[in-house]
Amino acid sequence: MSLPELQLLRAGGNSQRVAFGKLYDAMAGRLRSWFQRHGSGLAEAEDLTQDTFVKVARSIGEFRGEQAQLAGWIWTIARNLMLDARRAAGRRPMLDLHDEATEALLPTDDAPTALQSVAAERRDECVQRGFAVFARTYPDRAQCLSWLVTDTLDIAAIAKLIDRTPGATREFLSQCRKKLRPFIEHCLELAET
Repeated sequence: MSLPELQLLRAGGNSQRVAFGKLYDAMAGRLRSWFQRHGSGLAEAEDLTQDTFVKVARSIGEFRGEQAQLAGWIWTIARNLMLDARRAAGRRPMLDLHDEATEALLPTDDAPTALQSVAAERRDECVQRGFAVFARTYPDRAQCLSWLVTDTLDIAAIAKLIDRTPGATREFLSQCRKKLRPFIEHCLELAET
């Protein structure tokens, strides 16, 4: 989304409706998929996607960032709505970090047994605790990983946010994953029990 389109989002009237339509077309599918990857059924993912855009529409006048930060702001709204829905339903949000260490933690059986479910819950809690310690130790690195994984921002968007080139950003994210690994590696043992 370009800066003029961002201005149209704030303008009101038909121009605003067209701009929101473009924004919705650009992001709704990714948001819906992201909600589903984090444990929402299709209906809940649709509801959360709609709720995200309603909140964006109501709050766009308060948004003070630039075009590059708009996607991060929208993903933050989506993540907060999902966390609120999980808390209301008594479910824990899933932390998904998509690297070799965490890929091994994902269940491979489509119908996990009760024992596998307990092990998966223990593993998820372990990963979340490890990531929380990592975030306290390396807050900037944790934020970048969160933008990449949780917010599903692309390398170019993250590069703009951290004021680096895309190549330097890819290398930085690789280093972030390497620094994260010792904080969650012990959780692999929980996946094997």
